[in-house]
Amino acid sequence: MSAGTSTAEATRSPSHEPASSVCGPGPQYARGRAVFALIALVLCLLVRPASAQLDVVAAAVGNDLITHRDLDYYLFELRLFDASLEAISDDDLRREVLPSVVDEFLLYRHFSLDGAEPPPEQVTEALEDVWREYEGRAGSPERLRRLLAFNELAVESTREWVRQRALRSIITNRALAQRLDPALSRHIEDGPRNATRFLMAQIFVAPRAAGPEALNEAEQRALRIWVDVQTGLAFERAAAVFSDDPASSSRGGQTGWIDAGLLAPAVREAVQTLTIGEISRPVQGSTGFHLLKLLDYETPLRRQRLVATRAERDRTLARLRREADIHIAPDYAERFEGPDVDVQEPSVWQRITGRQAHVTTAPAEEVTAPPAPAAP
Repeated sequence: MSAGTSTAEATRSPSHEPASSVCGPGPQYARGRAVFALIALVLCLLVRPASAQLDVVAAAVGNDLITHRDLDYYLFELRLFDASLEAISDDDLRREVLPSVVDEFLLYRHFSLDGAEPPPEQVTEALEDVWREYEGRAGSPERLRRLLAFNELAVESTREWVRQRALRSIITNRALAQRLDPALSRHIEDGPRNATRFLMAQIFVAPRAAGPEALNEAEQRALRIWVDVQTGLAFERAAAVFSDDPASSSRGGQTGWIDAGLLAPAVREAVQTLTIGEISRPVQGSTGFHLLKLLDYETPLRRQRLVATRAERDRTLARLRREADIHIAPDYAERFEGPDVDVQEPSVWQRITGRQAHVTTAPAEEVTAPPAPAAP
């Protein structure tokens, strides 16, 4: 996000139905329909406050529902990290992201049966890492809160979503690692000295004129920025405000993956000494000074491990898709071609109920209320 981008521009505010339509007529029954409509209305009022918004079910994975509200958290994160996605409508972006969300739930449901959950402190640490990155992308904690409010997402519910996603990721990654060849697992800590590629972010500070005085002034500016970052200023925000590299400043300083051989010697030597997440002191290059943040790196052994992990993940998913009970809403049919999922006709989809949220779903997938008891 560039320095001039407002929080309102970074992500889109999803459109919603009026809250009053939540409490519409209940299901129609052969007898006593008025009584059951009243029951549905009362349950609706008990479950959702008057200001609540309609939710929409996109998929059912076993007993778990994936709703539009769930997908809105993914949309918020995607647009926070890539402002160009603002050009894609909510509906289209939900369709793009839903298959990967279904896969995420499938893997977690499968692997969570294999062992104990990770220590709570590990999940909390992962949550805080993501949240700090959110704040950096937004520009400050307060700007992140305003941005969430603009998108009608509460801070606490968003943090809980991040926590649950971190839990799913930790359990899935741990299980996949346990299935690798032990020879690959032993080299997890292969360091950046042997890296062939780096994923970095930078803050570039260029001299404003020619000559040694301008070069010294640029170095002093770079040092002041480094001190600010070390004392609490988010690196991504500093890149957006201070970096003289327009190509990366709008992306929080991210440069993308770069082959080690393409880096200037001084930059390569500096980044090889960093750990992931660490930020270097200003490094002088040929045209100015670089503050470098190492985001990831690839060595031949890490590459082998990544390829093996992806292959194991794909094999596991292929099996789970065949075996799992997956139902997809009609609006998402085009993203789920093939025999592994059940793309429901509207008349069938209307009758699917989810145990997790205790709701019934309609062709428009409006989450209205817990299902009323069957007619006597």
